[in-house]
Amino acid sequence: MKILHCTDADANAWDAFLGGNPGSSFYHLFAWKGINERSFGHRCFYLAAVEGDRIVGVFPIVYITSRIFG
Repeated sequence: MKILHCTDADANAWDAFLGGNPGSSFYHLFAWKGINERSFGHRCFYLAAVEGDRIVGVFPIVYITSRIFG
C-alpha cells in the first residue's frame, strides 16, 4: 500500500471510490477541494491509500486558518 497526494488527475478515481462506499457524503467528493480552495482560501491536501492501481481509502484534509477557528 502507498499513500498518494491526489491532484485533479485523480478526481475520477477518488469519486469512483466514494461511489462504492456507503459511509461517504457528497462533501467528500473531489469537487469540494476546489470549492474550499477558491471560495474560502483554505489549503487542501487530498490523500488516498492505493493498492496496485486501486484507491482503497481517502483522507481529505482541509487546513483552515481564521480568527474564528484559529
